[in-house]
Amino acid sequence: MDSRMQKARSRRLTLVIETGAIALFAFFVGRTIWRQLDTWGWLERPTYAAVTTVCSGDVNLDSQRDIRDVVLIQSHLLGKKTLVDPGLRAADVNGDSRVDVVDIVRLTQHILKRKLLEECRGNLAVTPATLDFGSVPVGTSRDLTLNIGNNGAAILTISAIVFTNPVFTAVSPAIPFDLNPGAEQTATIRFSPAAIASHSGTATVTATSGSATMTAEVALAGAGVTAANPVPAISGLSPASAIAGAAAFTLTINGSNFMAGSVVRWDGAARATTYVNAGQVRASIAATDLVAEDVVGVSVFNPAPAGGASNLAFFTIDPNPIVPAGGPWLRYIAPQKAPVNAKFKLLGKGFSPTPSANQVKFIGPAGETPAQVTAATATSLEAKVPDGLASRLYAVTVTVGGQTSNGLGFQVTTTAPAFEMWPSQATLLLSPGTGKEYLLLSGGTPPYSLKPLAQQYQSMATVELKGDVVEVTGLAAGDVTIEAQDSASTPALDSSTVRVQSPRFNPDFEITPHGLLAGSSPGFDVRVSTHGYDMRLSKVKIKSEGCTTQTAGLTKGSAIATEKIDLGDYHVWNIVSVDAPDKLRYEVRRGEGGLETIGSGAFEKGAVTLQELPEPPREGVVPYGIETDTLIRHGLWQLPAQPGESFTVTATLTSVTVDEGRNLPMTRVVSRTFRTVAPAAGAPSISFLYPPEGQIGKEIRIRGTGFSADPSRNQVTFPGNGAQRLAATVKNASASEVAVFVPYGAVTGPVRVTVDGAASNDYLFHVLFRPEIAVGFPDFTAGASVKPIIWLDQPSGDVAPVASAKVTL
Repeated sequence: MDSRMQKARSRRLTLVIETGAIALFAFFVGRTIWRQLDTWGWLERPTYAAVTTVCSGDVNLDSQRDIRDVVLIQSHLLGKKTLVDPGLRAADVNGDSRVDVVDIVRLTQHILKRKLLEECRGNLAVTPATLDFGSVPVGTSRDLTLNIGNNGAAILTISAIVFTNPVFTAVSPAIPFDLNPGAEQTATIRFSPAAIASHSGTATVTATSGSATMTAEVALAGAGVTAANPVPAISGLSPASAIAGAAAFTLTINGSNFMAGSVVRWDGAARATTYVNAGQVRASIAATDLVAEDVVGVSVFNPAPAGGASNLAFFTIDPNPIVPAGGPWLRYIAPQKAPVNAKFKLLGKGFSPTPSANQVKFIGPAGETPAQVTAATATSLEAKVPDGLASRLYAVTVTVGGQTSNGLGFQVTTTAPAFEMWPSQATLLLSPGTGKEYLLLSGGTPPYSLKPLAQQYQSMATVELKGDVVEVTGLAAGDVTIEAQDSASTPALDSSTVRVQSPRFNPDFEITPHGLLAGSSPGFDVRVSTHGYDMRLSKVKIKSEGCTTQTAGLTKGSAIATEKIDLGDYHVWNIVSVDAPDKLRYEVRRGEGGLETIGSGAFEKGAVTLQELPEPPREGVVPYGIETDTLIRHGLWQLPAQPGESFTVTATLTSVTVDEGRNLPMTRVVSRTFRTVAPAAGAPSISFLYPPEGQIGKEIRIRGTGFSADPSRNQVTFPGNGAQRLAATVKNASASEVAVFVPYGAVTGPVRVTVDGAASNDYLFHVLFRPEIAVGFPDFTAGASVKPIIWLDQPSGDVAPVASAKVTL
C-alpha cells in the first residue's frame, strides 16, 4: 500500500515539475518575443513627453530637503544669489507665490521633523512627445490632440499650457482642470500659420499635485504653405431658363466657395464674371448665347493653387412658343407618304379660310418648294404634293400673315398611298371628358365610312365622320378603339385607339466611352430608352465639356455612327457635309444600303444631335417602350490630355410637341462625368479598336503604342463569362498595331493587351450575334417518341435577330 502511494506521489511531483518547466519556458520565450517586437516598433507603444518634477523645499533639485536648501533661500533673500526657475518655485515652500522668511521657517520645521511637508511624487503623463502638423495652407488651421493623464494616487491639477510660438494655441479644454487618479483628458492643439514658412515651438504643460509641480515639454512642428483655393459648388441659378432669341441678361449663380478670381463658364466658355460674395457670383450672358433652343451647362471655376471646377447646373433655353399669337400650327398630316401631284391634308389651327393666303412649303436639301393649296378652313388645309420633287423626306410648313408654323415630315414616294386612319394611336394629354381629338382618313378609295363603336366604347366617347376627318369628343378615361373603311370592292379597314392621360416624359440615357486613355479619341456607346405611354422622343443632343471636337479625315459619305432599335431597324449616320474643322452635318439613313433618309443632325463644337426633325409625324405618346443603341465612331471627341482629368457628357432629351402648344416640348437632362486614365510607365496603351464590334472569329486591329513587333510577346485577352479572360490568337503585330481574332466564348467587354507582364488600359469591344440555344425533354418513355423543348435566348445588343435555328439530335 505504501509503495503504491509513494509511486502516486512521485507521478504527481513529476507532473508538477514538468508543468512548471513548460510554464517557465513559455514565459521566457514570450518575454523574448515581446522585447523583440518592442525593439522593432511593432507594438506601437506611445511616446511620452519627458516630465520635470519640482518639489517644494528641494531648491537645489537634488531630490532631498535639507540644510543646503535653507542656505540657498537665505542667500536669495540677502541678495547674495538670485534663484531662478525651477529652484525659485521650489523655494516657495508654503505655496503663497512668494519667497520670504516664512518659507525658511516652514522648511526648517520639516528638516527638524516637527511638521513634515507633503510627500512629493510626480504623477503627470503627456503623450505624444511630438506633434507634427505637416503642411497647412496659410490662413487655415489644423488641429491635433495631446493626451494628458494622471498616473498617481492624488488629484492632479493642470494649471497651464504655454507655447513658445504664437502660431500654436490650445483650443480645449478650459484651463485649469483637475484629473482624478487614473483619469485622462484630451487637449486640442491648433496650428494656424500666418506666413509661408516652417514653424516650430514647444508646448509646456504645467501641473501640480500636493507639494509637487510638474512640467512636460512637447515639441511642435508645422509648415505654412500657399493657401489652396477651394472647389466651388453651385446650388442654383437665377433665372434658370430663357426663351430662344431673348435679350442679353445677367445670370446670378448661388452656391459656396466662390472667390474674387472665380470665373463662370457657359457651355465650357468663360463669361465676364462679377464676384459678389463667397455665396454668389454673377455673369454677363450675351444675346448670341440665347439664339436657339438648348440646355447649357453652367459651372464656376476657381484658379490655382488647387481650386477647380464646380458641379454643373443647367440653364434651359426654351424654344419660342410653337403657336405664335394668332399664328398657324400643324398637328397632323395625311397621308404621310404619297407621290408628286397627290392630294394631302393638314390639320391644325390658325389657317386662313382663303386658300391663297396659306403658303404651304416643302423644305428639303435643295431649298423650299411651294405647294398649291386647293381648299382651306381655319383648322384644315388641302394641298397637292409639288411636281418635280425627288423621292425623299421633306419638312412641310405653313406660313400665314408672315408667321410660320412648326414643321411636319412628309415622304415623297412613287406609289399611291394605301387607306389608313392617322394616327393609329392618339393620346389626348388632357383631363378626361374635355377637349377633342381629330383623326384623318386618307389613301385607298374614298368616300370613307365609320363602323359603329363597339358596345363597351359607346359610353366613353362620341365619334362623328366629317368627310375625311373623324372627330372624337367626350373622351373618358381609358382606351377607345375606332374603326373605318374605304369604298373599294373589297373595303380596306383601319383602326385607331384614342386614350386620355397626363403628359409624362422620363426617358433613360446612358453613355459609355469605349476607352478612357488620356488624349485619345475613343468611340462612345449611347443607349436611350423611352417607356410605354411616355411622350415620344423627338431629339437627343449630347454635349461634351472638357473634350475637344475634331473632324480631320472625315469626308462626305463617311459613316460616323450606327444605330439599332430594339433588334429591328438598323440606321447609319452618313456625313453630308464638313463645314468647318469642328462642324459637320449628317443624315440618318435606314438599312444597310441607306436608301431611305429618316432624319438629320449636326456635330458642332463638342455637341452632337442624334436625330432632328424632319421625320414622319408620329403619335405623341409611344404605346410601348423603345430602346435605341447608337455606336458613335472613334475620332470625333478627343479626351483631356492629362491622366486624372475629368470630362462631363450632358444629354438633353426633348419630347415632341402636342395639343396646340398646350404642352410645349418636355425635356430631361442627364449628366455623366468620367476621368481619364493612363497605363503604368512602360506599359502599352490602346487608342482604339477597328472595328469596335464584330462576331466570334472576326479579325480586329488594335491601335496604340508600346506593342511588341514580336507577336508572341503580345498577350491580348477578351472577357468571357464571369471573371474569365480569354486569350486571342495574334495574327501579326508592330509597335503601334496588333491584329487578332475574336476568341470563341468572348462576350462584350474590355479588351486588354499585356506585353512582358505590363498591362494596357482597357478598351470596350462589342461581340455581336451571340444567341444561345438549349434543348430539353419533359420525359422519356422507352420506345416512344418525345417532343423536345427548345429555348432560344439572344442578347439585346446583337447585330440582328435570329432568322432561323437548326438543331441536330
